[in-house]
Amino acid sequence: MKLIVGRKGLLIKTNGKISKRFVMLIVLALLVLIAGIFGIMKYRDEQKALSEKASIETKTFAYATDLDDSKETMTSVDAVVDYLTNWAKTKGVSCESDDSGNVIMDVAAAKGYKKVKPTLLVCSYSVDNFDGCIAPMSLCLYLAKNKAETGHLRILFTDNTGNNFNGIKALDKDYISDVHNIICVNGNSNNFWSTTTGGRSTYEFTKEYSTARIKTKGNKAIRITVEGLPGGIPALTYSSYPNPIKTLGNLLASFKTNAYIFKLADFHGGSSGNVLPKDACATIVINENDYKKFTDKLDSYIEKQVSKRSEKFPDFKITYKEVKLPKRVMEQKDADEFVSVIYTLLDGVYYKNDNGDVISSTNIGCVSEADGVYTILASASSLEEASLTEIDNTYKTICGLSNIKYRRLGGQAKWTVEEEDTLPSKIHEAFNIYSGKNLEFSPSVAPSAASYLRKYNVNAEIICVNLNSDRLERYTGTLLTYLKNQKPKK
Repeated sequence: MKLIVGRKGLLIKTNGKISKRFVMLIVLALLVLIAGIFGIMKYRDEQKALSEKASIETKTFAYATDLDDSKETMTSVDAVVDYLTNWAKTKGVSCESDDSGNVIMDVAAAKGYKKVKPTLLVCSYSVDNFDGCIAPMSLCLYLAKNKAETGHLRILFTDNTGNNFNGIKALDKDYISDVHNIICVNGNSNNFWSTTTGGRSTYEFTKEYSTARIKTKGNKAIRITVEGLPGGIPALTYSSYPNPIKTLGNLLASFKTNAYIFKLADFHGGSSGNVLPKDACATIVINENDYKKFTDKLDSYIEKQVSKRSEKFPDFKITYKEVKLPKRVMEQKDADEFVSVIYTLLDGVYYKNDNGDVISSTNIGCVSEADGVYTILASASSLEEASLTEIDNTYKTICGLSNIKYRRLGGQAKWTVEEEDTLPSKIHEAFNIYSGKNLEFSPSVAPSAASYLRKYNVNAEIICVNLNSDRLERYTGTLLTYLKNQKPKK
């Protein structure tokens, strides 16, 4: 057969065979077509991913905004329960609550996910630090309402006011016994995932005191207040928190050291030994002739402290004013011992490892008075049991030297799982799929609900996530991706 040549020189056949040039052109055309198809698919996937991220960001922001607008009314556990149950009712989400401030929402498994073992999200909230709860609550509300196909999802909002885990402790264990995977969602000033959370000791220190009358003439009373701090969970929220109780105690100790003579009328601050105090206040009585000397010292101290803290804590302030003279003050010996123990007690970072990572921390959380007895509440958290034992002994020694009664109230166990376990591995995979980044787990010195949940369901896999608004969209998307990926293989 002769060569058949087209007008443009296209070589088609020769002796019944397809020409090499024609084959090459066909292959090239197919490759271009395939590349185009893949390009369109990739673009479509990218646009879909961007659309999903935008949707998550928009909706979680809307939930966060509504919670923020409502926070002034969230002054009690009942108020939070009412908000959540009303929200579920309007959104058509199955919901119930108990008498301990726990709200349980259930999202039924979608078609094709019936055989997937249930997942439980545990979101702790507290009325004494509601700001820090907004991001984790928004994440959970989004997942309760999203229309994506997932397995059975149960969401537990549990009262953790005072960081005492009272809601979890009182929860009906049936809500936990049938779930396979548990994810603890916590508010935090930092954003990270944990497979380890610390153990904790809690303490009570008490000081009985006597009072003495003071002269009404020739004396002035000054009330000093430290305030404007956010509070939060020790070792989880801030590593350099200017504890107002310690700040005020240090000031009074400085007066003593520099021979500024005063009498202590009262001292109080904070609300719980397990949370960072937001404020503290003390009233001292001085000779009216020393008023300028004291106020000059106060002005200097305030300027240094506020200047040092203002960038990280812009609302932090120390103020003082003259107040009505009290009728009685603490006996000088009792006042000296009280100020000494406030000044000496451990507070803040206790121990770091060689890499500079915090391993143990302490917190003086509350000072109160009733019936001639001052009570100081404190806590310590650590990733190492030996450090907790050492802190126990140190507190006991300090109290003994200051004539203060020491009592360890109780403890909470450390919780940990291996990063290679199934749930952490799947979360790692989901994080990578959603964000395109690798996930690194970090231990949390602060204790979590995980240690209680583990006791209630020893077969469940557990992981903790800590977040604020900066990672709300990314962490919500990660968990949504994880839930979608649970569809069983056929």
